[in-house]
Amino acid sequence: MNRVKNPLFQWSLTLALLSGFLARVLLQQEEPLFEMSLGMRQLAGVLLLLVPLIGIILGALSWKRKELKVGWSIVVIVLNAVEFLLILLLLSALYAG
Repeated sequence: MNRVKNPLFQWSLTLALLSGFLARVLLQQEEPLFEMSLGMRQLAGVLLLLVPLIGIILGALSWKRKELKVGWSIVVIVLNAVEFLLILLLLSALYAG
């Protein structure tokens, strides 16, 4: 394993976990996102979607840098992609209902 100053893998994994936590906290029906105005809801939704997208990019850069074994980089990219899709699904349910 190469030692690098900026461990992109760790940032990518942190963003995946953070986006999952924020999505579960903010997108529950009793939580504050439902009480916000439509503009604030849309802004929060865009920001929630950006977090896993940045994680996917950092995971791909980590893979390119060969910071860890390829399998770990793929796992973190897939985790961020799943978080992105789950947030997108939750937001579409939020705006539909």
